[in-house]
Amino acid sequence: MKNPSEPASTADTAEETTTTNAQPQTPPRYGEYAPPRFGEFATSEEQRAAIAQRPAAAAQLPDTSRKKPRTADIAVTCALLLAGLIGCFFGIASVSGLPQYIQSEYALKSLGVYTPPTTLNTITIGIAVSHVVLFVLALALSVRLMMRHRLAFYVPLAAGVIAAAIFWTLIVSFIASDQLLVSTITQSAR
Repeated sequence: MKNPSEPASTADTAEETTTTNAQPQTPPRYGEYAPPRFGEFATSEEQRAAIAQRPAAAAQLPDTSRKKPRTADIAVTCALLLAGLIGCFFGIASVSGLPQYIQSEYALKSLGVYTPPTTLNTITIGIAVSHVVLFVLALALSVRLMMRHRLAFYVPLAAGVIAAAIFWTLIVSFIASDQLLVSTITQSAR
């Protein structure tokens, strides 16, 4: 018989482990095979210790925080923004010159003197405000997307399509509201 206070020899401990391994064990529960490392079973101290042990591995990772700028997207976006700025000025200038154009059509077809209706001011203001607001929104959103290295060319393109739709809808509705001019244009087209 051995004294429990005596240190056990290696032969004795090996004998005890073989006898305990031979006994049937209960099946392990979920997660018992893997030792806790970085996952849900690791404590915050274990996670900090594991992170502190691996600074060299983190330094070897490539720097993914800086993406390369998309030069083609930037060039196309800037070109579309420039076209949008020119289109904005063109839209405002063409609406402000609309009464003179219609007066020249009246004089050409000898319809008399043209008096612009009161809706012309509303249409002029609507086109000017919509064009300026759409351009400023497209500029701000495009710059924001380009700063984040994301595709941005579609923003001024979409703003241009919306501005053109607003422009032509208001111009055609204005011209269509002048019944004398519409009837003269349709008769001369026949």
